[in-house]
Amino acid sequence: MAPPGRVLSVSRLLSRAGMRPTGVDRVELAYLARFLSDEVPLWGLARTGPGWLLLDRAGLRAAVPLLTGEASPPAPDLLSRLWWRGRPARAGAETALRRLAVGRARRGGLEGLLRRTIPPGAAFHLVGLSDLTEPALAAMRAHPGARISALIHDTIPLDHPDLVRAGAPARLRAQLDAVAGAGARVVANSQATADRLRAEMSTFTEIVAAPLGIDVAAPAPEDLPSGLDLAGPYFVALGTIEPRKEIGLLLDAWEGFGADRPRLYLCGRRGWRIEDVARRLDAGVPGVTELPGLGDGAVAALLGGARALLMPSRAEGFGLPPFEALAQGTLPVCCDLAIWQEKLGPRAIYLPPGDVYSWSRAILSLAAGPKRVPPPGPLPDWDSHFKAALGGDR
Repeated sequence: MAPPGRVLSVSRLLSRAGMRPTGVDRVELAYLARFLSDEVPLWGLARTGPGWLLLDRAGLRAAVPLLTGEASPPAPDLLSRLWWRGRPARAGAETALRRLAVGRARRGGLEGLLRRTIPPGAAFHLVGLSDLTEPALAAMRAHPGARISALIHDTIPLDHPDLVRAGAPARLRAQLDAVAGAGARVVANSQATADRLRAEMSTFTEIVAAPLGIDVAAPAPEDLPSGLDLAGPYFVALGTIEPRKEIGLLLDAWEGFGADRPRLYLCGRRGWRIEDVARRLDAGVPGVTELPGLGDGAVAALLGGARALLMPSRAEGFGLPPFEALAQGTLPVCCDLAIWQEKLGPRAIYLPPGDVYSWSRAILSLAAGPKRVPPPGPLPDWDSHFKAALGGDR
């Protein structure tokens, strides 16, 4: 049975205004699109510098171009300028949402804001991690008849603290405790993530596995930068360059190849704790080109012509790039992780993590012969995700 209303947190999308969407951003956008498409009354909750904003359906619809970067934000007002000095996109987006809001509150006033605006029995959906704090969840739990659902994307900070930013393990631990304390229903993006969460959270917490869907982009080769060498065999690595992605392994492989090496295109912005990789990229690695900031259509076109997508990541929660590659008829080459075995099955090549020799041999073998086409199979879809994730809230 559908609830009398839904509240979707869009705090993460607001916090990343002016940046190209990441995987988690795309999931929040998918929820926003889904909820805007049905008739259940909808509100969007956004945490700002000074407090909270609440947008109704019309406000959310108007905010979508700002949250996706399709529209430029207005000039920031004084309050936003004071809070977000040096971040004009965030300041401008916050100004725009403030003008669209049907309600606002200071940091400690969320409970009152919700009681004044949201009907009893409403369903709260937290898809990004931005609002998984004890004060925010306590305010939602205090709402009469509230049903809270939190999507957890991975447990990487707990499993691999050496691969994440300082403070990330403690932050995720606090978020999981806050979610359990609020009695929220937990949605995991894979069975592997659900199994790990059951080991980390209270036995009283309801946890359901709901694999994510993907949005297949139409290839747009005209959006690719001019001058790219796409005539010979090439490979693609897709995603933010960060420690767990193991881009250094690919650089090691390419430095060991001969003069007839294939090309490697790195499609992703530089992230954190990658000083050695950044130094090597700045110095130049033969055959390797960075292509940050490509649009979805350009990435789809690049993937379509690649011999394979290379994913040497040591840890993943769900990971959309292999499915984006499969959608374009391109084989993913991944580390042998449980999540990939669960979701990709025989439609990928699996290699040992950190083994430069094995990766180098596989890359050269794929470059030498004709392109290998992955076995056919279904792609994850959003309808299946929402059927599992929303439960009775449909």
